[in-house]
Formats: sequence, structure tokens, C-alpha cells
Amino acid sequence: CNVVIEKGEEYTGTGSINASLAVARFFRAYQYFWLLQRFGGVPVITKGLTSTSEELYAPRNSRAEVMDSLLMCINKSVAGLPQKGKEESGRLNKDMANFLKARICLFEGTYRKYHKELNLDGTKFLQECVTACKELLGKYSLYTDNSGESYWKMFTAYDFSNNKEVILGRTYIE
Repeated sequence: CNVVIEKGEEYTGTGSINASLAVARFFRAYQYFWLLQRFGGVPVITKGLTSTSEELYAPRNSRAEVMDSLLMCINKSVAGLPQKGKEESGRLNKDMANFLKARICLFEGTYRKYHKELNLDGTKFLQECVTACKELLGKYSLYTDNSGESYWKMFTAYDFSNNKEVILGRTYIE
């Protein structure tokens, strides 16, 4: 992700690559969120590395620094992605990025609220969660069908593109 972002910011061609940069930022934020949940503070690396890069041995950044970097990254992703329905088939859109943002911010906001020993205020992250959720409000609903097997069909489907409950789903090919 870092290499794509780094090279993309140097791009001087005629076509727009903003959506591609937003996708790279989405996945960088997703990966850092995964790392943060498991390890807390981790080194924040925002450039491509080689086998001799000093950053490979960098100390951990604080949880606050990781989250500030993560929030900036997911906000840029939300800003750069197209609205739902305007994206290419199988690509990310704003709703998916807002969903990830809401999940990240709810996790961090409540973590800070209940881990007082950190002396970190989670209000900013809870407010960011509310902002992201407001963008999703009213666009999605529970999946139902008339066969009475909604629950079974929800978890055995190969394609969720027409499912009004799924925001970020996988499409399987048999």
C-alpha cells in the first residue's frame, strides 16, 4: 500500500488515480487497524521499504500516534472513493470506507473510554464514528425474502451485490 501511495503521489500523467490511491489508503488503514487490535502501538511506516531500510527496526509508535495516522488515512480514503453505485463492479466505494471508519472509531473510542490508565480521550473517535454512521443511515436494511429461509440464504450466498444488508461483502466464484 505504501509503495502505491508513494508512487501515486508522484504521478504526473493525464488520467486520475485518486480512486486507486483511496483504495490503497483503505487497505493500509484496514491493516493498521488489525495490527492495533492485536498489538496496540506499532511502528507507523508510511513509505515503501527495502531490505536495508532503518524503519524495519523502528520502535513502536504510541497508540495515539497510530490512531491519528489511521484516522487520517481512512478519512482520505472516504474522500477519494466514489459514491455507492458509481464505482466499477467489485470495487470499493464511500459506504465501504465509512463502514470501516465507523468500526475503527467505535473500537478506539470505547477502548479509550474503558481503559482510563491510557489517559486518552475517546470522544473524538466516537464523534467520528457517528459522522461515518450518519453517512450510511437509511441506505441499508435487514435482508428478507418470502421463502422463510432468509437466514440460511444470507450465509450461503455467493453474490451479495443485490443484498440490502451487506455493505462490505465478498463475492465468490464457484
